[in-house]
Amino acid sequence: MTIAEIKNKLTSLGVSSTEPIIVGSGILDMLGIRPNNDIDLLISKETFYKIAGHGHEILQRPDGSEKIEVDDIELMHDWYGKKVSDAAIKTTVIDGIKFMSIEEVRRWKALLDRNKDQADILLIDKYLENCSKP
Repeated sequence: MTIAEIKNKLTSLGVSSTEPIIVGSGILDMLGIRPNNDIDLLISKETFYKIAGHGHEILQRPDGSEKIEVDDIELMHDWYGKKVSDAAIKTTVIDGIKFMSIEEVRRWKALLDRNKDQADILLIDKYLENCSKP
């Protein structure tokens, strides 16, 4: 998904492009590490319930937190205990959109340690190694 497509999705949902943080594997696609077909979007609780109020069903995530699925976007106000206002989330801004930093994504993937996370860690490590070469 391109930045323009992300911005269009945000606009259609009534979400300011300055509010959300794209968490999870979204940055892998933006950095050319691997394609990603969906977006995990961390938004404020207020925005989350505003979107839910427009007829979108609130579902449960595996960790028990709430989510709303709209097409290929998963919206949440809590991501493994982190909030959009949490200064502890390190971000990288690409064309005005905040993404969880690649280092932070790697750290989370190591903690979650699912098969898909292990494969992504190898790709992230290769990317970071290539970035550090002169």
